Amino acid sequence: MQKIIYFIKNETVLVISVLLAIISSFFVSPSLQYIEYIDFKVLVCLFCLMILVSGFIKMNILDIISQKLLSKANSLREIYIIIIFLTFISAMIITNDVALITFVPLTLTILKMCDKMKYSILFIVLQTISANLGSSLTPVGNPQNLYLFSFYNLSTIDFFSTTLPMVALSGVILFLCVFLVKKESLKIDVIKSIQVHNKFKSIIYFILFIITVLSVFNIISYQLVLAIVIISVFVLDKKLFKDVDYSLLITFVGFFVFVGNISNIDSLKVVFADILKNKELIVSIALSQVISNVPAAMLLSNFTNSAKEILLGVNIGGLGTLIASLASVISFKIYSKEKEAKKGKYMIVFTSYNIIFLIVLTIFSIIGK
Repeated sequence: MQKIIYFIKNETVLVISVLLAIISSFFVSPSLQYIEYIDFKVLVCLFCLMILVSGFIKMNILDIISQKLLSKANSLREIYIIIIFLTFISAMIITNDVALITFVPLTLTILKMCDKMKYSILFIVLQTISANLGSSLTPVGNPQNLYLFSFYNLSTIDFFSTTLPMVALSGVILFLCVFLVKKESLKIDVIKSIQVHNKFKSIIYFILFIITVLSVFNIISYQLVLAIVIISVFVLDKKLFKDVDYSLLITFVGFFVFVGNISNIDSLKVVFADILKNKELIVSIALSQVISNVPAAMLLSNFTNSAKEILLGVNIGGLGTLIASLASVISFKIYSKEKEAKKGKYMIVFTSYNIIFLIVLTIFSIIGK
């Protein structure tokens, strides 16, 4: 019993996703259609990126980058600006998932090096918010944007005229949050050189990282990338396979099944079509809190032509609950692996800041309509 309780405490999100998938299966009988629910590209990209980031850590790459950044910063506030906006801007190009998988471990490494781990929760929470909001700017920043851009056949001008004001305001608020961090000076020896463990492996991992990112943009087949990564890692360092967070992958599968089943319940479709009338923005924000913003976008777009409201709604809706954006689950899982992780405190801080951002951006979007 104690082992079960321990597992539930440590894998709460996984347990919830699996339970939701099981419960929803009573309404939509299991069939081969379940396979169509699963976005294998997302799972493959997550799998590859987790392996490669682990490889970077073993090669000291993150330590070296951290040292370089610390050498340019004189205070904790400067570290905050670097971390938050590095994530904010990169998410516009490499997606919020990739940005968080890449930079949350970097954040933890930096805070450990300068002995400021007491700020880890605040930094990671705001970093997660910055990734979710930064990715809202571009069609390729996150899955829901790419889907809606294609589904509604939006022009580039229409798309950016919708997302730019909200993202610009987000950037201003994130910058102002620097005052939440005390202006503490950094005491760390950045003169001692950190060496790359194996330059050859590091170069290979970097190349693999690049082709994985290219697969996100459909430039390279994700199936081919998966094969290349598995073979390369098997030859270079088989132990990296142990570092993959398989529970996170199963969590995503659980949510995919749950959302797929919900989308196939006809009675719910009728309900959505009725409640959406003139309330697209609010409904898309609210629904995202329950089933996350990607499936909310896919579901609601079938019942309305209000593209801009849905686009804004699902992006703002990525704030709020932990599952509002599945990218947020990634940050939580990475932080949870820390020996002294305070999961309860993390959830309180995460929810508090997300709600504040959500309220401000929702009011701004309603006024700007």
